[in-house]
Amino acid sequence: MRPPAALIFTLLLLSGALGWASGTKPWATEGWLDTRPPEVHDAAWIRNPIDRFVLAKLEKEGLKPSPEAAPEVLLARLHHSITGLPPSAGQRAGFLAEPNPARLELAMERLLADPAYGERWARHWLDIARYADSKGYVFLEDRHLHFAWTYRDWVIDSLNRDIPYDRFVREQIAADKLHPEGGPGRENLAALGFLTVGRRFLNNQHDILDDRIDVVTRGLLGLTVACARCHDHKNDPVTMEDYYSLYAVLAASREPDDLPLLGTGSLTPAEQAFQAEQKRRDDAVDDYVRRRRGDLIAGFSRPEAVAPHLLAATADTALQTDLAREHDLNPTLVARWREFLSMRPDLDPLWSTWKALAPASGGEWDKAVMKRRQEAPKSPAWAAGLLEPAPATHMDLARRVAALLSAAAKGDPALATYRAVLAGPGGPLDVPPEQTGKLLGRADRDAQRDLQRQADEWRAITPPALARAMALEDIPDPPRARVFKRGNPLRQGAEIPKRFVACLANGSPISLGSGSGRLELANAITRPDHPLLARVVVNRVWMHHFGEGLIRTPGDFGARGEEPTHPGLLDWLARDFIANGWSLKRLHRQILGSATWRQSSARRGDLETLDPENRLLARQNLRRIDWETLRDKLLLASGSLDAARGGPPEPVLSWPWSGRRTIYTYVERQNVPGAPRAFDAASPDTSTPRRFETLTAAQGLFLLNSPFVIEQAAGMARRARMESDPVTALFRIAWGRDPTSREHIEAGKFLGLPLPARVAAPSAWACGQARVKDDTLIAYAPLSRFTGSAWQATPLLPAPGTGKMHLTSTGGHPPSDHPMVVVRRFTAPADMTVNIAGTLEHPDYRGDGVRAWLAGPGGKVIASWKSLHGEVATTAGPIRLGRGQSLDFAVGPGENPGYDSFLWAPVVTDAETGATHDAARGFPGPAQPPPTPLAQLAQTLVLGNPFHFVE
Repeated sequence: MRPPAALIFTLLLLSGALGWASGTKPWATEGWLDTRPPEVHDAAWIRNPIDRFVLAKLEKEGLKPSPEAAPEVLLARLHHSITGLPPSAGQRAGFLAEPNPARLELAMERLLADPAYGERWARHWLDIARYADSKGYVFLEDRHLHFAWTYRDWVIDSLNRDIPYDRFVREQIAADKLHPEGGPGRENLAALGFLTVGRRFLNNQHDILDDRIDVVTRGLLGLTVACARCHDHKNDPVTMEDYYSLYAVLAASREPDDLPLLGTGSLTPAEQAFQAEQKRRDDAVDDYVRRRRGDLIAGFSRPEAVAPHLLAATADTALQTDLAREHDLNPTLVARWREFLSMRPDLDPLWSTWKALAPASGGEWDKAVMKRRQEAPKSPAWAAGLLEPAPATHMDLARRVAALLSAAAKGDPALATYRAVLAGPGGPLDVPPEQTGKLLGRADRDAQRDLQRQADEWRAITPPALARAMALEDIPDPPRARVFKRGNPLRQGAEIPKRFVACLANGSPISLGSGSGRLELANAITRPDHPLLARVVVNRVWMHHFGEGLIRTPGDFGARGEEPTHPGLLDWLARDFIANGWSLKRLHRQILGSATWRQSSARRGDLETLDPENRLLARQNLRRIDWETLRDKLLLASGSLDAARGGPPEPVLSWPWSGRRTIYTYVERQNVPGAPRAFDAASPDTSTPRRFETLTAAQGLFLLNSPFVIEQAAGMARRARMESDPVTALFRIAWGRDPTSREHIEAGKFLGLPLPARVAAPSAWACGQARVKDDTLIAYAPLSRFTGSAWQATPLLPAPGTGKMHLTSTGGHPPSDHPMVVVRRFTAPADMTVNIAGTLEHPDYRGDGVRAWLAGPGGKVIASWKSLHGEVATTAGPIRLGRGQSLDFAVGPGENPGYDSFLWAPVVTDAETGATHDAARGFPGPAQPPPTPLAQLAQTLVLGNPFHFVE
């Protein structure tokens, strides 16, 4: 009889757990392997020791390596590997004409010295660091990580300077410890973005710390320690004690409210003024919260507020609901009263009476009061007043307790014991300042958010000279390391020693110190006597040069990961890497200087049977370019690539298109744009050791229909048109080679065809902004940025003055400042008499609604409406318009900005012809000229495989 599947699965899990518990450890957590380069028969092929390890395996299987690739292929491959940008026609010609046999080495040195090297390899690292410029979903708080780009620029600069990799890692874990405040090296504080640019998980600190544990262990060490959050690791020798030791280390640090400035030079008057305004806005938030905190605590200390909160703390759910409805209770205070009461001694003359009577139900109340009057202490004198005369209800007793506490707070000497109960240390109103937000009601929170919005909008345009580091600082009283039973923070076990992951400690526990332990953690990870850190990074560098790593699971070196195809080679590279100063550029030279890397990628019949996955490395792998390279290559081909380096990010595919390299574009965590997602860009939600590679229809549709691609193809055509042979020039620009005779003939035929022009009828609608003054719309100006779905005035929202102002096909958001409005403009294509129909909707239950105006030719307001938490019909007409005259549909905020999103897509109907002009269907994108035949040929070449493959 077959055992049940569930039993088999359980046994497999137990066997895995028992395997490592009994001493079996994954090979990668052990010490060094034998790294002596093996002997080979065909030593003539060898360029460096890498080739000995590869050739020895090939000879063992009776295989030979592939011949060296053509020089132009090697140059293209080299450029892709080091800078991610294809060689120019001049670089290609110069390389092929170079008589020096070491020309590839010379080209390699030139590229390693190019700042584009750091931009290329920083992108690989940012995948590991789950880099993004936004936090993800965080309710209504500011979602932008305004200074994440300082970490990105630090990574680029560090790679270009080739700082030793062990130092590169230590800076990203403990830069604040390596460079104390006021000392040199302050610019390295930006490195702490490695820990702080991650997702915010609705500000759940346990999930944030879990994410940081994952990026440190899986990202740097290829070990899935985060799997031990709720139980010991099922497959690897990682325990919950290991996990919660790291948890305690990372929990001992916090992001400071005032991030440290990176610059140390003097500021210009404009920068000083900006800084002063930022301080004024930030202080306005703090002052409001501080003032409201004092007012609220004073209010919650009044007897009429104390009594219902006290009663709710011991009431059942039904009574709590009634009390909350009648007295507008604060849930945080109810919980604090409940905790406070649980800590009061049973013999206390005040609280013992309350505890004795609080559980009594309605029918048992009188008996319970009578019994308590007999048992209650007769002194002090005020204690009798609690029960004389007998309280009629729970609320009656609660009011008497509240009155006593109020008298104590005012200084009654008989009640001195209770003087500090309400707001004193440990009292129910002793709310920590950082938790003041939990005391605020809806109106207070709305006011605080409005002030915070103004501060965040200003911060969004911070000049680079005032950039700040996304740093960490140690908290004064770091938590002790304790295991959370089943991962539940409310069920903490006994204290455990704070130590490094035991299976990586070579038998001797590595203590992580008595403070935060981050510096000790950084030193433990980067110590040279254990090979794992070097193995992981060497494998990743190899992967980016070959398309596959020596270990094909670069994020998991544990029992569930694959073993290396060439273990001796991996450890030889790792040892050589450490011995030569942890230099990444030297590692590149070793790999790119090998005969293994220089092999042709052509398919071979003998390998299709013996080694179809090319694990023995008898040839180079054929590789597709990634999303960043695709976008950069399009910009370079069109002549619009902007060579500017560093600084705040720009939108990736927002019109007018940014010409910056893709690494400098805004990385959205919550709503990742469709194009990067379609082309397998790394998800910023988690550390990504390698990207998946797909081939989907969405990729082809983007290349066919994207206005960005169409505009770059037009740029390519303009460049080619300047040459005597545009077809040859276009092939060189797009594919890096001359066309064959047949390709040239076919392209010439294509250019001679009467191709239909793709001309779209101009829309009658436009999007802009204006001001309302004396019932007149003035100062209309078009919105200048198109995101693909919305028009807005600035690249990123919110922005100072305009806030979240934008228009979509169905609605939008008005500006935050009066008297500005956002405008949907209709321009009559002919003389006509029109009627207006539509519905203005304010869908939010918060805020004070939105106002709308209809302005005719000359800007005079014809009609106006207001919508508050619902819909209102917007009809007008008939209105006579001459050809070219406009109607403006304007929307502004209510008296208090906030919660002002609206839906309004009016329809204009020609009363004479019945023709309709629907604002939603006629929503305009940027106007584009029709593509020329040469531009269409350019786009055809962009669609071809030679544009998307390295060689």
